[in-house]
Amino acid sequence: MLISQLQAEGVEECLRRNIPFVLYALPGMVECRFMASLPDSDGQSPVSCDSSGSDCFMISRYASDEPYVSGVTSGMDEGELIDLVALKPDLCYPSTSELPSLSSTHRISYGEAFRAMTGRLKKYGGKVVLSRHEAIFSSRDIVDVAGEYFSCSPGTFRYLSFTPETGVWLGATPEVLIETTAGGDEIRTMALAGTKPSGDCSGEWDEKNTLEHRVVVDFISDILASHGLEVNCADTIDLRAGAVTHLCTPITARGEIHSPMTIVNDLNPTPAVAGWPRDMAMAEIDALETHLRRCYSGIVGVRHNGELRIYVNLRCAFAARGSAGTKPSGDCSGEWDEKNTLEHRVVVDFISDILASHGLEVNCADTIDLRAGAVTHLCTPITARGEIHSPMTIVNDLNPTPAVAGWPRDMAMAEIDALETHLRRCYSGIVGVRHNGELRIYVNLRCAFAARGSLYGTPGWIYNLYAGGGLMSDSDVEQEWDETDRKLSVLRSCLDIAPPGSTETLVMANPFEAQFS
Repeated sequence: MLISQLQAEGVEECLRRNIPFVLYALPGMVECRFMASLPDSDGQSPVSCDSSGSDCFMISRYASDEPYVSGVTSGMDEGELIDLVALKPDLCYPSTSELPSLSSTHRISYGEAFRAMTGRLKKYGGKVVLSRHEAIFSSRDIVDVAGEYFSCSPGTFRYLSFTPETGVWLGATPEVLIETTAGGDEIRTMALAGTKPSGDCSGEWDEKNTLEHRVVVDFISDILASHGLEVNCADTIDLRAGAVTHLCTPITARGEIHSPMTIVNDLNPTPAVAGWPRDMAMAEIDALETHLRRCYSGIVGVRHNGELRIYVNLRCAFAARGSAGTKPSGDCSGEWDEKNTLEHRVVVDFISDILASHGLEVNCADTIDLRAGAVTHLCTPITARGEIHSPMTIVNDLNPTPAVAGWPRDMAMAEIDALETHLRRCYSGIVGVRHNGELRIYVNLRCAFAARGSLYGTPGWIYNLYAGGGLMSDSDVEQEWDETDRKLSVLRSCLDIAPPGSTETLVMANPFEAQFS
C-alpha cells in the first residue's frame, strides 16, 4: 500500500487545520513519505533550497523569478502530527486564499489563442506551449484519488501537498529538471519534448516533434555549459508517460557546482513548457491563456538525504474542498431547508438595516413563495416610510444585495472578483425606469447580453446568459449547478425554439410583476 492509514489520517488533519504537509514518493518507491511543518509567524511556509540542510519538499509557481520558495520541512512525520493535534485539539491556521477556478477553459477561447499564436509562428517561426485547464467536481476523498493516481504512475515523482502560498496540489510528473548527489560534482537532467499517443507503434517521429525536442536539448545544454559544466547528452529514447509517449534525451553535466538552485532558476521554465524564443513565448502565454498556470509547469521536488530531486510540475491538479433561498418550482413539499431559510434571513436583515439607516420606518410583511419560471424563491415584501431625501442614494447603498453577492458583502464581492472567470457586466446590477414620476428599479436577473453574429463572422445572434446561486458552508455543488441551470431554462428555451433569423429583439417578461401589482 503506497499510503498508510495513519498517513491518510495525517493528511485529513492537515487539510482540516491548514497545516503545511506533503505526501510524496520518488520514482520507483512503493511507500509514500509524509512530512508536515507549522507555518511561520507570518502564516507562510518558506523553505531553503540549498543542497545542504535537512530534508524538505518545495513547490514554486510557473516562471517564478523570486528567490522565495514555499514548501514543507521534515518537522513531523504522520505519527508526530497526530500526537500534536491530540495535545492541541484547537490548533488551526487561517485558510489559504489560493483557490481553483470553477470553470474550464472554453474551446472558443482555446481556439482564439491557438489562431493568434500559430499566426505569429507562421511568420516568424519558434514555438509556444498553449495549455488549458479543466474544472472537475468529485465526491471522492482526495487521499483515495492520490492513492490510485500514484499507483498508476510508478515511474514518476508523485505528491499531494498543501502550503498556504500555493493551496492543495496533486501530481505525478515524469520530467526531471535536475538531480544532484550529496557532495557530488554531477547534475542529471533530461530534455522531455515531443509527444505522440502511446498507442502509436509506427516508430517514426515527425519533423515537428523532432525539431521541438532538439530546441529543448540545445537550451538545457547551453544553460548548463554557461555555468562552466561539461555537458554530455545520451541517446534519445521514447519515454512512455501514461496515454502519451515523449522523446527523452538524458543529459548529465559535471564540474564545480556552486549553486544548484541558480541553475534551476535559469532552466525554469524550459522551452518544453513555455516555448522558444522563451521571452516571446512567455509573453504570449501571459496575454492569451485565459487561466492562471499557478504551479502548473513550475517546479516541485524534494531535498532527500542531501540530494536534490527537482521536477517540472506536470500531470498535476490544483484542488480545494467544496463545502436568498431557491428551490425548483416543482418542489411541492412546502418546506424550506435551513440553508435557504438562513440565506433569505440575511437578505431581509440587510435590506431592513439599510432602509433604517436612512431614518425610515421599516415593515416586513409575511414571507411568501414567489414562482419565477422554473424556480421558486422565498420573498418577503418590505415597505419603508419616512422622509426620502435621495432614492438613488438608497439604491446605491442596497446594490448589490447579499442575494446576488453574498455576506459579508465586501468579502463575498472580493471572492467573486477573484474567482468568477467571466465579467458580470450588467448582470445583477440595476435596471429600471422612471415612469410618471415614479421610480421602478429592479435587480437585473434572468437576463442576456447579446450581439449580432456578424461581429463574429457568423449568422444570427450571440447570447451570454447569466444565473447565480448563493453558496454556504454546506452547499452541494451539484445542487447549486442545477439551480443555475433551472434559472437559465426559460430564456434558453426561448432561444432554442426560435427559428433562425426570426427575431432580432429579445423581450423578457417580468415574472415578478403579477406578484406586486
